[in-house]
Amino acid sequence: MFWHLYKYHFKASIRNKSAIFWSFAFPLILATLFYFGFGNLLNDSEELKPVPAAIVETKAAKDAEGFKQTAAELSKKGEDQLLKVKYTSLKKAEKLLQDGKIDGFYTLGDNIRLTVKENGINQTILKEVSDQYIQMNHMVQQTIKEHPEGMEKLVKAISQNMVENQQISLGNEDANMMVQYFYALLAMVCLYGGFLGLQSALHAQANLSDIAARKAVSPADKLKSTAADFLVGVTVQFLAFLVAIGYMRLFLKIDLGSQAGFILLAGFIGCFTGVSIGLFIGSIGRMSRDTKSGLNIAISMFFCFFSGLMIGNMKDIVEKHVPLFNRINPAALITDCFYSLNIYDDLSVYFRSCISLIIISVLFCLGSFFMMRRKKYASI
Repeated sequence: MFWHLYKYHFKASIRNKSAIFWSFAFPLILATLFYFGFGNLLNDSEELKPVPAAIVETKAAKDAEGFKQTAAELSKKGEDQLLKVKYTSLKKAEKLLQDGKIDGFYTLGDNIRLTVKENGINQTILKEVSDQYIQMNHMVQQTIKEHPEGMEKLVKAISQNMVENQQISLGNEDANMMVQYFYALLAMVCLYGGFLGLQSALHAQANLSDIAARKAVSPADKLKSTAADFLVGVTVQFLAFLVAIGYMRLFLKIDLGSQAGFILLAGFIGCFTGVSIGLFIGSIGRMSRDTKSGLNIAISMFFCFFSGLMIGNMKDIVEKHVPLFNRINPAALITDCFYSLNIYDDLSVYFRSCISLIIISVLFCLGSFFMMRRKKYASI
């Protein structure tokens, strides 16, 4: 019975011209406009320039020479120059950071403390430098204490490691900032599943849909019917996601990263979230069909705007001022999934974002269920 309902709803969904246009055609049109708008910028990988930083040495500084030598080594001019450091007072360093002339500063006291104003690639590099040094310094201290005879060999190994890894790698791919717009566009594709979720909710409300009116007098189980309709929405929207990502990769030649399996998983979870949001909106109150449709578009574009669809660094601005919003914005979470796969070797950001999306989806589905259930009781 369930799969019969699934087949019926699938046929009905692909005949919905409005939903098909917004889910399949509109993202391709927008991707094409992005492609021609950005031009050659998409083909130019962004080279990391030396990170401007400052070092503040206090009177309580211990073993500061080692870190100062490391900073000097990383600041040598050349193709592999990683840092551009200057020595200054704490007050001046704070002013330079506030004015945006440096990305962070190290305070050398009892330990090494890094101060930054915002999060980003340069700040990650500065943190990696201090973390690597602290780790190596700990190894040296342990060797001196426990195996002093191996000190010379350790110093050679550390020196070799510094030469080979002077350019700190943040991931397996180059970070092209223009690709972020396409990540945000893919997030929009996922959230446009809200059109199909909205359709699922309307199909359960006899006062808003002829199909729902026929269902109301049929012997079919209402919960099974809505579940089948919802699953169809996720399926169709994921197909739209596959079409969009295939078009970007094969025709526009956009490098979205090499971890295809994780990209598809994030896309599927994102589509599930989009459909669940639409289902929730469609279940709210006694608003008209057109009002709910307009609300669905407005909410989707609101989320997409703050994920960087219109302004590339919008998500970073939000992260700076209202970081909590990025943790609950579905479009930002979907974008984070794709971005983290392309930039970071560590998958912690990816899985954190996926789990957040799943939690959001479950909450919207539960909310939809309770509202639909309440309407059912009200009609008895």
